[in-house]
Amino acid sequence: MVQFRWGFEYYSGEDFGVNNYPMDNEIIDRLKQFLIKNKYIPESFWLSRNIEVGNDLGLFGENALKFIEVFGKEFNVDVSNFMAGEYVEHEGTHLFTGIFNRFFKVKLNSTKVLNIGDLEKAVIAGKLDESVLKFKKFESEYNGLTFKIEEYLADVGSYLYVYKGEKCTHDYLQNTILDCKEFAFEEFKVPMDSWMEIQS
Repeated sequence: MVQFRWGFEYYSGEDFGVNNYPMDNEIIDRLKQFLIKNKYIPESFWLSRNIEVGNDLGLFGENALKFIEVFGKEFNVDVSNFMAGEYVEHEGTHLFTGIFNRFFKVKLNSTKVLNIGDLEKAVIAGKLDESVLKFKKFESEYNGLTFKIEEYLADVGSYLYVYKGEKCTHDYLQNTILDCKEFAFEEFKVPMDSWMEIQS
């Protein structure tokens, strides 16, 4: 079955860099329409790939597991090998312990994050499991900003995200991780040797 932790986040247009949001992408648009149809978000919400399902959308425990199942059916994504226990946030009580223990591979103290970008990758790959989710990530802080690079599917590329505080202001799609680092250096003067690989 599934285990997860995911996220969504919405801002008014003034919160975003002029080049990036809302994202014009067929799969992202389909995900947004799916969320609206199932009343997870209002139509006015704007969606970005770095939105966390659990923390930003507020789906935890049983509700989160149900979401993954509905998502799999809607997009024809195989979620049978999704390690839900690695991603699903427990709700702080033992109400769902029995459900988790009976139906899922359980690890209540989840440390991994599932976001909209992960769901997009799952739609492309037709499955949601570690082979889709396990990609390299890097982070750097420079000049008051936080920069994150996330490796994506080979036929898509890698994304560079720029944060001011907790808000993502820009994202840029590049061919490779190295291209992201070079772009960050050219556009924001982020030193090439400042990047550190992080565990998702």
